[in-house]
This record gives sequence, structure tokens and C-alpha cells, in this order.
Amino acid sequence: MGTARAVKEGYELLELEEAVKYDHGCWIRFMKYPSVTPEVVDAGAKGKAPPAKGGKGGPAAGADENKPCFGKAWLSFSDLTKPGATWTKQRVYLQTCPPMVKKTNEEGIEVEVEDTTYEKVFEDAKTYVHIKFSVNQPIVPVAADQKQPTPADIIPVKQFVTWPYSKDPCDDFGKQVTLAVESLAKEFFNMFKNQMLQLQKDTTLTEKELDEKFDDMKKEFFYEINT
Repeated sequence: MGTARAVKEGYELLELEEAVKYDHGCWIRFMKYPSVTPEVVDAGAKGKAPPAKGGKGGPAAGADENKPCFGKAWLSFSDLTKPGATWTKQRVYLQTCPPMVKKTNEEGIEVEVEDTTYEKVFEDAKTYVHIKFSVNQPIVPVAADQKQPTPADIIPVKQFVTWPYSKDPCDDFGKQVTLAVESLAKEFFNMFKNQMLQLQKDTTLTEKELDEKFDDMKKEFFYEINT
């Protein structure tokens, strides 16, 4: 049993969110430690070399047992896709990772490739692990009680003349513009949230005064984002 903690920030946090929302899981890798016999423990305590296995002059019979063996397990993030979920607990079976061997390709260059014939240690032993994965904040937040403003509520949508276009480049550009507009709208709302709520409650202002105050907020907002 063991516990591991990791701080995810910046790009690593985005990768974790993508693994939860799109991949719905990730591979976790393990290494099987070689077994330690009582003879090896006694030899280490006395400061002697561990006894060799096998006959004199030949390879040790247990040499393969001392080689590192790697395995992997698929950790599903399906539970974390639920709003407000912060942990998942599951039992997953290990798969043996193929070892890397050196081979010479057709050009005579030695390269490392995955071995196709290897012992499936974890599958034969039906090895599994119990994993509990938790995060301090949910990847998918709970829906807010208060309705969030849409970009159209802050920036009026204008109708533009449409022209024939090449689908892929224009779709990509349109998505980038949409993301930029949504980001600006959220920043504007966060910056003037209190003022906007106060203006909605103030019934003494005329429509012209409301427009002037709104224009002042927009000027201040554009000044802030450009400086």
C-alpha cells in the first residue's frame, strides 16, 4: 500500500482535464521488484556477495527473475465526469509491458523495438491493484444556481454577410473567435459584477443614463485589457 501526491498546475492541469473529459482515463505504470530470498538477506547483513544460482560457469537459473518487469493498468475516470465528483475507487488488472530489445533494421542501424515474444507475468498471475484516486477540486464543477451571462448579453451579436468559404480554415478561425469572445465576456462580468447587479436594482436611472454607465464600463474594461 502507498500514497502518492502530485500538484498539477498550468499545462499539466489541462492534460488532466482532457484525460477526464475526452480520454475518460489514463494508463498507470508499475514495476515488479525482484524477489529477495533469505540467503540474499543474510548475505547482505554479513557484508558478503549474494549466492549465485545455477551451476559453475553457466548462467544463473534465476537471472530472469532479477530483471525488471513493467506493467500497466488502465485507470478509468468515468466517475470524475459526474458534476462535483472528486474521487474514484476501483480494482484494475495489470498488463505486462513488452520489453525493449535492440535489433538491426534493413539499413543496418541498431534500434530499440518492442519484443514480440515475452512472458506475460501479470496476466498469468491475474495480478490486480486497488486504486483510490482523488482530487481536491472537481474536474466537472456543479452547475451554479445563478445563471451565467452569455456573450450576447454583454456584446450584441451583429449579422454579417456570409460568403462562400473553405470549411476547415474558417471553422477553426470561427472557433477561436468564439472562445475569445466568451473569455472576454466572462472577464467583463467578473470585473463589473457588483456594478451590474446594482444597476439592475436601481430603478431611478433612465435608459440614457444606463447606456452611459454601460459605455463607461466598456471603456474601462478595454483600457484594462490593453494595458
